[in-house]
Amino acid sequence: MVRVVAPGFYALRAVRTPLWAAGGAFVVNIIASLALIGPLANAGGSSVAAAIARAAAVLPIAALGQVGLALAASLAVIVNAALLIVPITRRLGGFALGPVAASLARSLIASLPMVLAVEAMVGGVEWTASGGALTKGLWLAAIVAAGGAAFGATALLLGGPEVGVLRRALVKRR
Repeated sequence: MVRVVAPGFYALRAVRTPLWAAGGAFVVNIIASLALIGPLANAGGSSVAAAIARAAAVLPIAALGQVGLALAASLAVIVNAALLIVPITRRLGGFALGPVAASLARSLIASLPMVLAVEAMVGGVEWTASGGALTKGLWLAAIVAAGGAAFGATALLLGGPEVGVLRRALVKRR
């Protein structure tokens, strides 16, 4: 969404808006990362590492580890999109949110079988155990393929303009 909306500001010669939106998203990412990652050990003695560990200890919401970092990045993207969509909607006198909301709903619905497929498979490997890089790599490839297939099959069943665009693009390649 950000990659679609941000160029509109450049076309309108409003280059500061995407800059401020990105800055706001950056701040949200930092705060959410610190709040969601959980306690950090200050290994290494770096003053920067110590400051990050102290900040994470002050802002704890959940100890999600790397999942917290991914969630923080997702929240930052949502904030960035919102900080761009609201002003461009005002500037252009409207924005067709209906099709965007419908597409988002279809994507969320298609994500559910993907999550179930990935969750069912991810326990098949002890990811933190040493060794077995080839096995882990093959499992990871299988998990990504299964998740993608589950999402893709559900998206095809749900339809929508995105599916039509993908079909036309695939037919053109032949």
